[in-house]
Amino acid sequence: ERLNRIKFSPHIPAEKAMQYCLSRAGITFNDVDYIAIGWDNIYDASVPNMRNQSRGFGILAAIYIASLSYFYQQRIPFNLSYKRLRFINHHLAHAASAYYLSEFSQANIISWDGTGGNNAGILAYGVGDEIHIIKEITNENSFGRMYTNFTKLLGFRPHSDEYKVMGLAAYAKNTPQGFPFIDWQTEVPTIKRDLYWKYVNKVRRNIDPNDCMKEASISLASDLQ
Repeated sequence: ERLNRIKFSPHIPAEKAMQYCLSRAGITFNDVDYIAIGWDNIYDASVPNMRNQSRGFGILAAIYIASLSYFYQQRIPFNLSYKRLRFINHHLAHAASAYYLSEFSQANIISWDGTGGNNAGILAYGVGDEIHIIKEITNENSFGRMYTNFTKLLGFRPHSDEYKVMGLAAYAKNTPQGFPFIDWQTEVPTIKRDLYWKYVNKVRRNIDPNDCMKEASISLASDLQ
């Protein structure tokens, strides 16, 4: 978006960014050993959703991720059979981009967002040039997707205006109450889906998506943040 001046550059291959990096490095495309795509191939991104979460959610997630992966792959500006092309787990790519460019010889690593294809995050640690994944966060337990859903509920654009929710939280006068549908006693905080949807339906009745400055919206943003 810095180069083509299109906000978020939705579904636009980063060809100008690639050319800029090659130019800054003083090399050509033929000097590049591998091209890493920060998303698994269709099979690896979708099929694992059938494990480690409820069957109904897993099936829906697998179908959604498969279609999303296909959509992404059609927009990659390379031939998919290209020998230098490598598909990398989304959260491992996040972890690598932070850890390998840091000055740490070892570090704890958390990557957690909306979805990474077959999961919504990882807990890992880096030692030397290796990253070891300790635990994967399922898409069913995605805090990023929860945040995006509440962003939409508040009347903002999901996957775009989350920063507005963060700003709205600052207007709260009361102490955040937290959410009753999150179990903090588990190894990794868990979203209880049945309680989550009951809470969403309850909150929806008090939220005016056309006026985010009402107390109910401010309180929700504060609790969320």
